[in-house]
Amino acid sequence: MVVNFQIHILIAHKMLHKLTLFVLTYQRQNFAQRLMRYWSGQKPQVILIDGSKNPIEASQIRDLGDNIKYIHNPVGAYQRLRSGLSMISTEYVALASDDEFFIPSALSACIKMLDEDKELVACCGRCLGFYPEKNQVLGTQVYPALSGYSIVDDDPLIRVQRHMESYEVSQIYAVCRTKSWTQAFDQITLREFPFFAAGEIQFEMCMSFAGKSMVIPNLMWLRSLGENAPIRYTDTDVSLNPSKRFPQWWRDNSNKKQHDEFIDIMIGAFSLLNEKSEYNYSAAVIAGCEAFIRETYNDLLPLPRKNLYYFLRRRLALVLPIGLKSRIKQLFRPAKEDLSEPKTMLAVPEDLRASEDLSEPKTMLAVAEDLRASGVEIDFPALKEIEQVILDFHR
Repeated sequence: MVVNFQIHILIAHKMLHKLTLFVLTYQRQNFAQRLMRYWSGQKPQVILIDGSKNPIEASQIRDLGDNIKYIHNPVGAYQRLRSGLSMISTEYVALASDDEFFIPSALSACIKMLDEDKELVACCGRCLGFYPEKNQVLGTQVYPALSGYSIVDDDPLIRVQRHMESYEVSQIYAVCRTKSWTQAFDQITLREFPFFAAGEIQFEMCMSFAGKSMVIPNLMWLRSLGENAPIRYTDTDVSLNPSKRFPQWWRDNSNKKQHDEFIDIMIGAFSLLNEKSEYNYSAAVIAGCEAFIRETYNDLLPLPRKNLYYFLRRRLALVLPIGLKSRIKQLFRPAKEDLSEPKTMLAVPEDLRASEDLSEPKTMLAVAEDLRASGVEIDFPALKEIEQVILDFHR
């Protein structure tokens, strides 16, 4: 079985020439170099656009492989993203973080799924969080609700509603078809809206409308926890302010002009991504926004009951099969919701997305063993290589 898996990995790596990893970085040049050096000389193309005030010195990156393209462009994230869209020449593309890792064989498995199923526009693998501590790389399971997650309805309107209502970050870091990915971001980057994670929310809606997506049982995404402070609000990046959330912005009638512009941009994206004339694009956008609010926002219950409501619903989602999630949401949803007078939004703490107790830390490899025991395919040679890269970086 081990021999067969290793042969599968060797064959799969040949598919990575079809992929571009697209990276935006800002004031994290040591991490950007770590990422570029990891991928240097490998099959995927890497486009890394650096918005830092000063570029990385040429002498520090002169020896990188031909597959690495470093561009210094000290402007906002939306402008950098938009500037790089025309540079992508591969069939598939994935957005990558400057301080995180993808496992090559899992990327290949995603490409294989997309090659085989033309109705899929995005495919992602499972995620594991890591953090260095005392000459070890510790880990924790993150985003466990990605297990078995898929949006495969034939009707794009239903896909948008289902995905936004059960919202999981299953597409923003997925392997995507380049045509759909660039069409979505070409429209999204026309205007940055002043609520947190605007681009992510819009992209998840767009790709759900564009086609089907799924998460495969392969460990793909290694998420950095605590190596860097998150990049937050700047003068050029108004969607990075975590105090400004979508439900309040959407419900604030003084933002009507922005709402209209938001809907127009999303209609433009939807019409490019799925050209069937019978769709009411405006209705699809609004339905997706309302579905997202139903997932994150409820002002009918008194605050103590709201906390219990979200806690129970989230905890049940971690342990029950994915197919039961929508039923559980209905069970724990009040009979009537009145969202006309928003009072507060209960942001889900990041630690509720993890299924491990960090008071009893495990190594990243031990957490990967737990994932394998639950049916997730793990490329341990690649994982050990990444572990060594992290350890060497922090020594």
